[in-house]
Amino acid sequence: MFLGYLAVIILVSVACEGAEILGILPHPGKSHNLVTTPYFLELARRGHSVTVLGYYKPDNAPSNYRTVLLGPEGAKSGYYSFDILDHKENFAVWNMQLFLDLAQTFSPAAKRVEALKSQLKSKYDLIVVEFFNAESFLGFVESLGAPFIYFHTAELIPWQWTAVGDPLETSYNQNVYTELGRKADFKGRLYNFLETYWLLYFYQTTLRGVYETSAGSSAHPLLDIAKNASLQLVNTHFSFTGSRPVNPSTIEVGGINVPPAKPLPQDIQTLMDSSKNGVIFFSMGSVIRGSSLDTRRRDMFLKVFSELKETVLWKWESDDLPNKPVNVFTSAWFPQRDIFAHPNLKLYIGHCGLLGVHEAVTEAVPTICLPMFADQNFNAQRLKEIGMGFGLDLQQLNENTLGKAVREVLEIPTYKENAIRVSKAFLDRPMSPMDTAMYWTEYVIRHNGAFHLKSPARYMNWIEYYNMDIISLIVSLMLFIIYLIYKMIKAFICTVMPRKKVKIN
Repeated sequence: MFLGYLAVIILVSVACEGAEILGILPHPGKSHNLVTTPYFLELARRGHSVTVLGYYKPDNAPSNYRTVLLGPEGAKSGYYSFDILDHKENFAVWNMQLFLDLAQTFSPAAKRVEALKSQLKSKYDLIVVEFFNAESFLGFVESLGAPFIYFHTAELIPWQWTAVGDPLETSYNQNVYTELGRKADFKGRLYNFLETYWLLYFYQTTLRGVYETSAGSSAHPLLDIAKNASLQLVNTHFSFTGSRPVNPSTIEVGGINVPPAKPLPQDIQTLMDSSKNGVIFFSMGSVIRGSSLDTRRRDMFLKVFSELKETVLWKWESDDLPNKPVNVFTSAWFPQRDIFAHPNLKLYIGHCGLLGVHEAVTEAVPTICLPMFADQNFNAQRLKEIGMGFGLDLQQLNENTLGKAVREVLEIPTYKENAIRVSKAFLDRPMSPMDTAMYWTEYVIRHNGAFHLKSPARYMNWIEYYNMDIISLIVSLMLFIIYLIYKMIKAFICTVMPRKKVKIN
């Protein structure tokens, strides 16, 4: 069977050899780039000519891979501190404030495309857009006249579902910014319903205005253009997120960010090999500066870690960590993917961005989440529901709660057992995430846009989609029939039982 799939991949690659592909990456976040760059490099490795509009130039890119910078190149990492915990708003509302800030900051880059056109080709076979604050670029995409697809580095936001006609199903499909799990009661379902449609309203009003102001000229409204994508590649997988209804134009490639593990640097390899009681890895990812942790919380972690027999690797960007216990080792950078593959790793503590979660799921590592923003609460809820971890509220966290949580995951075997179960399902696929992404990308090229994948639902308004006009007609007819029956019964009664006239003197 494997040889059969390999033959299909080879034949597909040959059939699409030499396609001109343009990538548009409007968001400079480093974690997003860690997902998209390997994808575009793989397209180039398979013989396509790839040009990427973005903020990063990959090292050692092949000659058929070009980068056209949208702005200053540099590490867009560590630009948030733990101060962002001080918000008071609802989690979804606060996330939209962050989203609006990103849109206002980076969407105007779309206007720079005109000045960069001399570095681009006039015709492409396919355009791949990271659909994250990308709407202001869609007028330019439409002007090129090529089929385009979306690439999503994380869980979909409600308007990204509806853009391709996928159903929201708010009764059990929680929106990405919720703090609720999938098995919600009436109150939870009501909350998710209101929150999801508020997010859509915010998108259609506030964000839409930012995108239209930031965009260049376009022949059609930007949000109408957004509905024309041939398909979307989504960095999720049902073994983790759960089963959900999607159209054939939504392709899950969850784990595409997880490359094969490489050998560890010798010092880390030796340290982990010698840690007979196991290792805990603590990292807040590429966006949050771990060293910005306030003194109270920093001392809380140090106290809990000092009481453990396990070795702790802590991503800490400062040269100094006061009162560091002997079992705690810090560094501004760790090879996280390769650390996860070491058999002595017993626990991952982190913010639970999707990339780290996919690495934990791949290697069956139990996880404690400290969600900060974006999809992190959603990921924490999923880890809790599948039984391989849970989330803690860093705002309310204290030494006792943290210590109890760490000991629970380390000492109760079901967390590891569930992690192994989920990992097996996550990895059991006919093709790897990257091969799946390659197949469907080249499918769109082979079929000149694959317009047959597009659901009519994406072009319907909500009245048509939910058959509100038909339901209204049926209800009106039923009411009319009831009214007629009422009038007939009344007339019959009046005929059979006429009122007696009372003579009044």
